[in-house]
Amino acid sequence: MQNSTLNFNLIGPLVGKISNVGDVFIFLAALFYSGFSFVLVRRVKIMNDNFKTPYANFFRTGARLHFLASLLVALLALIAVTK
Repeated sequence: MQNSTLNFNLIGPLVGKISNVGDVFIFLAALFYSGFSFVLVRRVKIMNDNFKTPYANFFRTGARLHFLASLLVALLALIAVTK
């Protein structure tokens, strides 16, 4: 009986640390993804410069909204890490 209690007491703090590591990993992944979404904004700009299309504003707006959404997710992940 005492052995199982001892094992639980050893695992309990470890689970809390794994959760914090997971939060940091999610924040870094969101930050990394924000970098890719910024690259997408730049690529859409280059595409709109090279190919004239009536949907240029739609593509530009979509890319910018995507970038802002990825920054929002990164910010929420940062808030979760700092709690």
